[in-house]
Amino acid sequence: MRGYYSDQTEHIHNFLSQIPVEDYENVWGDGQGCSKLYCIVGITPCYKYFDNSYKQFPVWPEMQTETRNMLENESPEWIIVPGGENNINCLQDVLKDKYILIDNMDSDNVVIYLYKLKQ
Repeated sequence: MRGYYSDQTEHIHNFLSQIPVEDYENVWGDGQGCSKLYCIVGITPCYKYFDNSYKQFPVWPEMQTETRNMLENESPEWIIVPGGENNINCLQDVLKDKYILIDNMDSDNVVIYLYKLKQ
């Protein structure tokens, strides 16, 4: 795993450099690939559910409700989510209404999207 991180570090740093360091505690992400991004750059996820919780939504509806409420009411400044089959489809309406897509990158054959809160 160490080799993976060293191979991908520059690419990930370039992608996440769009988030100002002062906002590192106001980032939320979920899904495949987000945890490694947090670790590589030192981001502290701003919400208790932050990795692959979308897989738990069907069996734990309360988690989905809590996450939606957080996105709608607390609105983290930045959101990182995967696309494709791993996308958090149930949260797409919140992303479209409250966030702008800033960039995306390919990580382990999954496209990761970076969103910023609309001003």
